[in-house]
Amino acid sequence: MSGGSASGKEPTVGGERHALSAGSRLDESMSDKQRGVLEDLLELARGSGWDPADVLLWMFAPSTYFVDESRPVDHFDTDPDLVLDVARRAWGVEW
Repeated sequence: MSGGSASGKEPTVGGERHALSAGSRLDESMSDKQRGVLEDLLELARGSGWDPADVLLWMFAPSTYFVDESRPVDHFDTDPDLVLDVARRAWGVEW
C-alpha cells in the first residue's frame, strides 16, 4: 500500500478545525517509517469502512492479535507489515 489518497490529498481525521493528517501534529515526532504505516492504515481504513478516528483509538489499544497483547503502535518500527496484517484481519471480521 502506498500513502496518500486517490484524490492526492493527505488523509485526515476530523473537520477542518481539528484535522489530523499524516502531516499534522500527531506525527511531527514520527519517523518516515512510522508515518508510512499511519498513511497505509488510514488508506486501509477507508477501504474497510472504518472511521479514521477509530483507527487512532485502535492504534493505542492493546490487541490480542499480538502474542504479547501489545498495542499496534508498539510495532510501527519493528514490524510495520505485521501491523497492517493485523489491521486487515481485525477490520475485516464479520459477525
